[in-house]
Amino acid sequence: MKLNIGCGREVLKGYLNVDKFPMQSEVKKVDVTHFPLPFKENEFSYVRMRNILEHIPVDVQLKLIDELYRITSAGGRIWIRVPYGSHWTRRIDHYRGYTYATFKHIDSYWFGKGKRFKVVSWKDHPTKLGRLLLFKHIRRFFDFAGSAEMFITDIIVELEVVK
Repeated sequence: MKLNIGCGREVLKGYLNVDKFPMQSEVKKVDVTHFPLPFKENEFSYVRMRNILEHIPVDVQLKLIDELYRITSAGGRIWIRVPYGSHWTRRIDHYRGYTYATFKHIDSYWFGKGKRFKVVSWKDHPTKLGRLLLFKHIRRFFDFAGSAEMFITDIIVELEVVK
């Protein structure tokens, strides 16, 4: 089963589409800041969150990631798209921005719980200037150098759940 969290108007076929404020009748009302989430352990093989995580307070984000681990089966994937770096400041309701390192070191937030996630893919959504850099590896170089904000607006990461 697949889960689309915070779907808004983007209702996907083959997914359970959920949102805090459903805009369509086929969307289930779920507030992902209240725990535990109303799903069974290992219920989903794929979870998708497009530009949702940055709208959640940072301390609650960690609890949500914990819950996503609980409801996603072993080998399942969690797809996350978030604003890169300081691009989070473009909206007043964003709590933070993210870099590749945020997800590279995601397991360090739960010291003592062991390896729970494996990054299986990275992508980025380039700015207009970033589109001139045809290869994402060049944009990633600027990320490592700490100056990629001119080239990247959002990053997309896919995590594999390790149980």
